[in-house]
Amino acid sequence: MTNEIDDTPTSSDLYPISLNDEFQIMWSKNNNDDDFSSYKLYQSFSEDMSNQILVYETNYRTDTTFVLSVDVLKYYQLVVEDIWGIQSKSNIEIGDYEIKLWGEHYSIVNTLELNLIENQLTGNIPPEIGILTNLTGLFLSYNYLRGEIPSEIGNLINLTELHLGHNGLQGEIPQEIGNLVNLTHLSLWDNELTGSIPPEIGNLSKLTYLSLWDNELTGSIPREIGNLVNLTYLGLFNNELTGGIPSEIWELKNMEFFRLENNQLINDIPESLCELDFNWSNTTFFNISNNQFSPPYPECVKEYITIMIPPFVFN
Repeated sequence: MTNEIDDTPTSSDLYPISLNDEFQIMWSKNNNDDDFSSYKLYQSFSEDMSNQILVYETNYRTDTTFVLSVDVLKYYQLVVEDIWGIQSKSNIEIGDYEIKLWGEHYSIVNTLELNLIENQLTGNIPPEIGILTNLTGLFLSYNYLRGEIPSEIGNLINLTELHLGHNGLQGEIPQEIGNLVNLTHLSLWDNELTGSIPPEIGNLSKLTYLSLWDNELTGSIPREIGNLVNLTYLGLFNNELTGGIPSEIWELKNMEFFRLENNQLINDIPESLCELDFNWSNTTFFNISNNQFSPPYPECVKEYITIMIPPFVFN
């Protein structure tokens, strides 16, 4: 027994969030206390650490890293405890991380919309864009972006709108686009995209607006587009698409804009086309001309099927 009072453990310094494949929070190692017992990492939604919960505990002095999920704003504090149960607390760190895109810093947690339309952006879309997983809207149209659409864009599963039109984007549409199951608007028009339309696009059951016109897309129109039962706008014109129009597309009864002109589409056009609700003479909203369809044509469109389109107002 002794009358000496044990000293409080040496506190550790909690470092800001870092990114190394995964989000991590790290702290300085306790080197000075022979009676070290544990590190305890606490998490709270409040800056004063009220209502905190224990998220990690270790008895190993050299274990100074914890992998985080950076989704909503949280605060962290580390407690060092000795074998007598005496504790010391670290500084408090915010559970957030910033990435740099086109010269600006954006919070992982608090960036919900990124609107950089007509911002003179150049170069590629950086793959780091996929870290902003809280994004609901990404607007990069009317810029000078080049290169491929990064596959990491498929990480943005909270997106409802993706607008990349009127750039110089190249390569194929990544199949990871099919991960964005909350999308209502997908706009990739007026780029230099090649290859076929990925069938994974049929996963986007909430989609109302699909604009892929003025690209260099080839191959057939995927049948999976017929899964997009909420689609009102389908713009695939001015590409190099081949094959027939899948019969599933004629079942999309909500369609208000249907443009497939200036492709290399073939085969018959079914009479069921006339069940769609269109003003067939208005080629702004319906146009399938300048393809290689076989007559006879459905009664509703036969006098309009070769009419050239009027100037189009960009969306």
